[in-house]
Amino acid sequence: RFSHDFATCAGSSADLTRGLELCLKPLAGTRLGSDWSGVVSSVRSGSSLADAFRPGERCLPPFYLPVVSAGEQSGRLAEAFHFLESHCNLLAGPSAAIRNLWLFPIVIMLCGSLLRVILYLVLGSFAEAVSMLIQEVFSWRQLLVIVAIVMLTPVRYFFDQVRLSLPLIGPFERKISLHPFFRIMALMYSVGGHRVEEMIRTAAASVSNHAARLELLKAATAIEQQESVPDAFRRVSILSDAEWLTIETGELSGTLESAFEQISEDTGASLTAKIRYIEPLLLRIVMFIVGLSVVSTLLGLMM
Repeated sequence: RFSHDFATCAGSSADLTRGLELCLKPLAGTRLGSDWSGVVSSVRSGSSLADAFRPGERCLPPFYLPVVSAGEQSGRLAEAFHFLESHCNLLAGPSAAIRNLWLFPIVIMLCGSLLRVILYLVLGSFAEAVSMLIQEVFSWRQLLVIVAIVMLTPVRYFFDQVRLSLPLIGPFERKISLHPFFRIMALMYSVGGHRVEEMIRTAAASVSNHAARLELLKAATAIEQQESVPDAFRRVSILSDAEWLTIETGELSGTLESAFEQISEDTGASLTAKIRYIEPLLLRIVMFIVGLSVVSTLLGLMM
């Protein structure tokens, strides 16, 4: 919403600082609005927009500030913010679908844990309900510790590598990584103002799988060694032959932006289709397991 509103202001003859002030008002009360509370005063004192927006970096996608900077340097500020609006919308759908894929099962499992405690409270005794509550809390704490170890230690690289190599999960994980990467590459390539290796590093920052991110960063290293874009991406093992051929064709025809966009759209469409199939199946499996747990608890109490 902010990108859309500010693109309109930047494309008109209105005072840019006043327009910025108006565009920031809907963000009041949000974390991003709090981080951007000093943006207007920074711009008035001569700061660039990219530097003024930097306090909100933790809330922004990794490509946001580089694109703002490129738009300022090239004099295409309105176009840059239109690009940001479009690409944020395009990334939002698959991102929400991936989030729901793990969020809904966790909510179902939490409800199951709560229901088991309530059953002990209604059909058992208060002491048994407290004991069950302690067991459930301990189980969830164990799960959180395992997740923290996997996510916050070097173990994560090996865990991500295993996910990429598994028969069914690997192709799905690969698409999750490639969709945002090439969407951002297409965006930054169309705006211009950055070296290709910088674009690759910025786009790779959006990839959550560490093993996939390191593979994609190999292309940036190859570019720095004076290799062509197709040859650089040839080093990335998670790219299929068809995707590499799309990049090579785009390089030969001078349409790399379209090539990156095509790969992003193809992986995004495939990803969304698979999520639509996997999500209801996963929810049914989780509901069945949680249901069995609740029914066994109920039968145990009744007997």
